[in-house]
Amino acid sequence: MALLELKGISHQFGTRRVLGGVSLAVAAGEFVSIIGGSSTGKSTLIKIACGLLKPSSGSVTIGGNPVHGFSPRASIVFQNYSLLPWFSTLENVRLAVEAAWPSWSSPQLVEHATKHLQMVGLGSALLKKPGELSGGMRQRVAIARAFAVEPEIMFLDEPFGALDALTRATLQQELARLCGAAAKPVTALMITNSVDEALLLSNRVFALRPRAQEGGVLGAALEIPLPRPRSRDALLEDQVALHLKAQLEQTLLSNHRAGRPTPVPQEA
Repeated sequence: MALLELKGISHQFGTRRVLGGVSLAVAAGEFVSIIGGSSTGKSTLIKIACGLLKPSSGSVTIGGNPVHGFSPRASIVFQNYSLLPWFSTLENVRLAVEAAWPSWSSPQLVEHATKHLQMVGLGSALLKKPGELSGGMRQRVAIARAFAVEPEIMFLDEPFGALDALTRATLQQELARLCGAAAKPVTALMITNSVDEALLLSNRVFALRPRAQEGGVLGAALEIPLPRPRSRDALLEDQVALHLKAQLEQTLLSNHRAGRPTPVPQEA
């Protein structure tokens, strides 16, 4: 049975249909990416998948249980960090750990939060507040927080889209290492507009295809039969990876030529 399952997800804002019957199953330990251009409804889809938005029709389950609101079995990394600015780096992660394990003692919470911040290279920035950190360091905190609660499934909504190219490449590689090296397999659903990012991290990749007034649907899955964790440098020289990249780029180009959708309303 799939850990995450979406069945017939449709959604509209007013008269504008954004999604038109999306179905998807993500197995435990699988990393699935959904790519697409701007305003194709990707963020709307992941908000529905993690329970932050109720679909107009269709159903979502995690572990066979219907999703109503954000699941305590999940974590999410947004593009904009979503850190509490008045708390330290350590406290931002510790609060999430405490919510997951309220019976733990204070030393246990601090130790667990510290371990995950050290995993992303922030052991020397535990007492700094978000305003004292670079954009890349803030996103490291968000990633550490997501892993620290040991979720059954992780949702990633264009997690590196706001970063400069060098920082984005570094954090993509860091996420690839964490997902591939974790003792407990990481199950993840990621929204991205980067083909390279999808190839680096994913077991399968889907393109979200706009259909004029009918709303977006997912195309056929593209399997990525390469061992994980992967490195960006290795992918640049791997003929299978280069062929898959060309396929994905052609799919995105074909979707674009088929007709750019009406922009999704701001709240999507």
